[in-house]
Amino acid sequence: MDCSTGRHPSKHKAYKPSGGLLIGTKGQPRLPRFKGMVDAVRVYDRVPSGEEALAHFQAEAGAYGFDPAWFTRVKVTLYYYDDHAVVEADTTWLQSLSGRGRLGFTLTGEANPDLVLAGHVIDTQRLYDGIVASEAELKPEPIETIKWRTTNILPPPRSLFSEGEMQEMVGDKNRSTLERNRSAFILAWLRRLQNRIPLELSAMHINDISLLHLPAECFIEYQLRAQEMQPSRFVATAAYGDDGPWYIPVKEEYGKGGYELSVAFCDPEVDDLLAEAIRNLLQA
Repeated sequence: MDCSTGRHPSKHKAYKPSGGLLIGTKGQPRLPRFKGMVDAVRVYDRVPSGEEALAHFQAEAGAYGFDPAWFTRVKVTLYYYDDHAVVEADTTWLQSLSGRGRLGFTLTGEANPDLVLAGHVIDTQRLYDGIVASEAELKPEPIETIKWRTTNILPPPRSLFSEGEMQEMVGDKNRSTLERNRSAFILAWLRRLQNRIPLELSAMHINDISLLHLPAECFIEYQLRAQEMQPSRFVATAAYGDDGPWYIPVKEEYGKGGYELSVAFCDPEVDDLLAEAIRNLLQA
């Protein structure tokens, strides 16, 4: 048996069967076993190349719910909202591209997603080259001033959710796992607010640079506001510091629908609280 894999030769030069062939376990009770169903098994007397394994997968992908057409094309999905739409370009299966990108545009009539996406597909090599080029231009400078500021906010819960309803949904085994899990997240957030456990925001100021740290999945408008508050400084923003409330939209977006608004656990009042907290933090 050829036991080499790619450029990394195996330490095992041969395989000598010593019993039955086991799949999903090593046959020892103390070891974890594969949870699920094995639909098909193919055994080789050699190590297939990556190209061969990919060819086998693509040849049989249709039987497992994959559309082989997307192995050579960008998959485009269009999401409509009240006054705008979002085009999602999925390039997962393309060898030269990788990932998923989104492009929003205002609805002004007929739109052709293929034309809209022209030149906007994610090019990972170009992105990497840009990162390398930017790092080459970095110039070290001494730290003359450094400050770290923190502040807390306690946003109001979304009036759309009630603790009793969420508790009931969590315990309802007839509901889907997704519904029960999401209800559990909402329930945990409501109880956290009852215990008055706040969200913490912070900012680090180094010379003329401010690094702002926000909680949850904040809409990008909060970053743009922060930059407008301190136009003479370089303001960089990072979120996900505390994902308890899930999405935090700006108040103008409430009532417009969409996935993000359906999993926003705070009332619109959070906008003013967050804006005031950002303003205080950026007073370097």
